[in-house]
Amino acid sequence: MQLKRILKLFSSKSVMGAFVFAISLWIYVSLSIEYVISTEVPLLIQLPSDRAIEVPPPETITIDVKGSGWHLFNFLFIGSSANCLINLEKTSIKDSIYEITRTDVLKGMQHLVNVQAIDAVVDDNKLRLITGKAGNFKIPVHSKVKINTKDGFALIGAIEINPDSVVISGNEKLASVFKEWESEEIVLDGIYQPLSLKIPLKSQFGNIVKLSTREIELNADVQQEAAITFVDVPISISEGKLPLNSYIEPKFLKVTVKGGINDVSNLSATHIKALIDIEKIQKDSTGIIIPNIILPKNLKVAAISPPYIFHRIRI
Repeated sequence: MQLKRILKLFSSKSVMGAFVFAISLWIYVSLSIEYVISTEVPLLIQLPSDRAIEVPPPETITIDVKGSGWHLFNFLFIGSSANCLINLEKTSIKDSIYEITRTDVLKGMQHLVNVQAIDAVVDDNKLRLITGKAGNFKIPVHSKVKINTKDGFALIGAIEINPDSVVISGNEKLASVFKEWESEEIVLDGIYQPLSLKIPLKSQFGNIVKLSTREIELNADVQQEAAITFVDVPISISEGKLPLNSYIEPKFLKVTVKGGINDVSNLSATHIKALIDIEKIQKDSTGIIIPNIILPKNLKVAAISPPYIFHRIRI
């Protein structure tokens, strides 16, 4: 019976209201008090144009921040853009090691709203920055994009990328090691038409070197596969004339060509050449010679009939 009265008492609106008010008041008072907390902020370093990082410094630095509970809550959870910027662009750096002091860190704090940086966690009160001479190097870009076409379609020609090279800037000792720069690895499946897209370059060394561009444009020609056969393609002798006592047979070939439907549809017999180098005839000891078929770009020989010709000498 007594328990019921107690439950009834706590379930009354006045008691619940008082309880909520007490909690709210406690939270308000607690968040109005000043606190000191430790947190990490991004560390940004700007060097003179003739210097570059040799050993990457830490990406963040720990600082002690003082402020009211409300302001610290906003600083930590609402999305602060605070960072530590060490601007050395106008500083003459002659030695490879430059020491950043605790005072430099505190002076470099940016975007602190209603809170104050009072200390920085730096070993021996100094952060050692190792730099070296800056250099620029132009190197080729290597695409790591793989294109898998739909059945009955084919990639025509090579994948084109633009730009096909990139200028990397950074520490001369480190930047000179890179001989090429790769794109991100991407696999494209079921492609059945020409495509053009932007591909990002790999960024795993972004804290060591800077790139002249962060992406490349990739272009690839994908067409439906097609084939066409030409009969009576004449055989020609290149780099000379057939000796008077020599002859070849047959004098014509049947050639089947395959490629993209757009390229095949524009192909005519005049675009195909069947050649035999005179040197092959002069050195022939077997009587059998395989002709060389010359086709326009991006087309391939699917079949030749007959696959070889006979070389005969009149006696």
